[in-house]
Amino acid sequence: MPTDCLFVYGTLLDYGFHVFHASRGMSPLAKIMQENFQLLGKASTQGRLFEIAGYPGLQLSDHPQDRVLGELYQLKGSIAALHALDDYEGCTAAAPQPHEFVRQLITVTLEDGRAHQAWGYLYNHATEHCALIASGDYRQS
Repeated sequence: MPTDCLFVYGTLLDYGFHVFHASRGMSPLAKIMQENFQLLGKASTQGRLFEIAGYPGLQLSDHPQDRVLGELYQLKGSIAALHALDDYEGCTAAAPQPHEFVRQLITVTLEDGRAHQAWGYLYNHATEHCALIASGDYRQS
């Protein structure tokens, strides 16, 4: 089931905005997000968020009270932009196995209650030694 939407919840949130570095201009990831994705709005998905190593990891949950907050974007540019993000997340064929993250279709809900299928990067390792981000909001961790 192809989709043109992407749910971001962690470090990619910072690249969805105009992220400029005074001495270098826009970062490459910010440029990818700005040129290829359009913000649809704040969104959430049913899952749990963990602190991995200075960045978060999402794992889906069966419990309705477990929510991870983020933003939903629609691809407006080339599909190559998703492949560039796959490279950033380390889930391409060239990345070592097992991948730390996998891109998977998930259900996300916008603030107005509309549900969408979207790509999301899910953490692909055990989390028993990772701290839970109880708020589900990486920006508040």
